[in-house]
Amino acid sequence: SGRCIRDVFGVVRDIEENNKSCFAQRKGDAFNDRKKTSGGILYASRRIEIVRMTLSGFIIHQQELPPLKITLNNLRSLSLTYCTIPLSGHASPVAVRQVPWLPSMPVLESLELRHMIAVDASGGSCGTMAADQGGLPIGSTELVDALLEGILHRLPNLKDLFIDSSASIVSPDIASNAPRLQHLTLSHCPRLRGISVEKAARECKSLKLLDIRTLTHLANEVHSHALVGIECLRLPPGVKEEYLKPILSRDRDDHRSGPHSRCLQSLTLSEIDDIDLSVADASLQTLFLCRS
Repeated sequence: SGRCIRDVFGVVRDIEENNKSCFAQRKGDAFNDRKKTSGGILYASRRIEIVRMTLSGFIIHQQELPPLKITLNNLRSLSLTYCTIPLSGHASPVAVRQVPWLPSMPVLESLELRHMIAVDASGGSCGTMAADQGGLPIGSTELVDALLEGILHRLPNLKDLFIDSSASIVSPDIASNAPRLQHLTLSHCPRLRGISVEKAARECKSLKLLDIRTLTHLANEVHSHALVGIECLRLPPGVKEEYLKPILSRDRDDHRSGPHSRCLQSLTLSEIDDIDLSVADASLQTLFLCRS
């Protein structure tokens, strides 16, 4: 694709310039959206605030995002699809986790990452090893996990996270870097380990929705006690009846107990041979049984 992210950010910069030129309207101004000047009447520009941004198929360069700090500070929702992130061929997890190309986005609540790609910015092969300089190949799962952790760490108010079609993430620490998550969807991540999902379920105390229905390799792998108290669960096909009992009966362990602890309200299952609803807590309102 010949498209360049600079084209999009050029528009954003125009908006920022517009906002800088806006003047504050005085209360009780009889002319409302206009202001008298010696040369006649100057009409006030309206302030434009970007709260949602979707980028698809772009290369995100380190030098392009930081100048847009004002706009990014106001973003509530960000979607990156088929975007390429250049990394140094001598990258280390510690360096990648710093994500210098991404300013902090303090009010962003929703992040969607689909088909994210990391490439070697130095022009070498993506699989090139740079062990003598403490680096790892760009395709290393440690680097991809570190990149995800670094991105999440820059979003202190993140509530909704959707990750789709990432074959490289294995064991990212989502919980420590996005502790305020309320909705977590992990889709088509075939190498993702159950321990990573389990930690998020246990330690993200506000988590209300967990959707892992496409992660067939994690059926019965995430400790069922970690899922107790999540209001909406969408589980992969093949879960067993014994696995579901603690979830249905609210056989909770200590991680989510308390006077205001939540209860399972919606459960989505597929390809299950049998389910004993007699043990289900009265809080369960919706049960979806479907075929994969």
